[in-house]
Amino acid sequence: MQVGGLVGFVLGIVVGLSCLYLGKRKLKRNRGDDEMYRHVWQKTRSISWYATTVAIYALLFLVLIGVDISTVEALSILLIVHLFSWAIVGIHLSSYYYIIMSRKRMPKYSSS
Repeated sequence: MQVGGLVGFVLGIVVGLSCLYLGKRKLKRNRGDDEMYRHVWQKTRSISWYATTVAIYALLFLVLIGVDISTVEALSILLIVHLFSWAIVGIHLSSYYYIIMSRKRMPKYSSS
C-alpha cells in the first residue's frame, strides 16, 4: 500500500474543497457572482469537456495501435487534461472579458 499517495490524495481533496468553499464565500462577499462570472465558467466547462473528449479519442487510438495503457494511467491523463484545460480556458476567458469590460468603462477623452 502506498501511504504517501493515499495521504496526498486525501489531502488534495481536503485542500481543494476548502479552497473552493473559501473562494465562493469571498466571491459572494465581493459581489463577484454575477451573470458574467456564470457565463465565463459555464463556457469554460463546455470547452473543457471538448478537450477531454479529444483526449479520450487519442487514448483509444493509442490502445488500438497497440500501446499498453493501464486504467489508472488513462484516468490520470484524462483528469489532468480536463483540469488543466478548465483552468487555462477559465483564466483566458476571465481576462478576455475583463479587458472588454474595462474598455467599456474607460472615459473617452477628446484630444483638443
